[in-house]
Amino acid sequence: MGQSDGRSGRPRARRAPSGALEDPVSQQLAALIVLSLAALWVLVWVRSGTISAPIALGLDADGLVSQMGDATTIWRVPVVATLLGVMSMVTGLLVASHELFAGRFVLGMGVWVQILAWVAAVTLLW
Repeated sequence: MGQSDGRSGRPRARRAPSGALEDPVSQQLAALIVLSLAALWVLVWVRSGTISAPIALGLDADGLVSQMGDATTIWRVPVVATLLGVMSMVTGLLVASHELFAGRFVLGMGVWVQILAWVAAVTLLW
């Protein structure tokens, strides 16, 4: 069963995780961000050679192309996703040492950033 505290024989209460490094939910969110970034870099590396230039990057209110880019423009997506992912992980780890829920929230927002980066990559690459 559980460990006892030695004096009364009662099981010792588990202490709550003190930071994101000890919290399994925070660990899973951070791992999801890292795996997403690695897969995004591999996807862009594999698919970037198949892009025919130019790429429509922006549309105006009438639905006409307002901004164009070449095949190297696609590399902005994983670069920005990496910067935002690293920022969310570092901020989440720092904040979680004071408030665990806030750290989880920041890491969860990092996962949403990765989802948006994947939408952008899939839209531009296919």
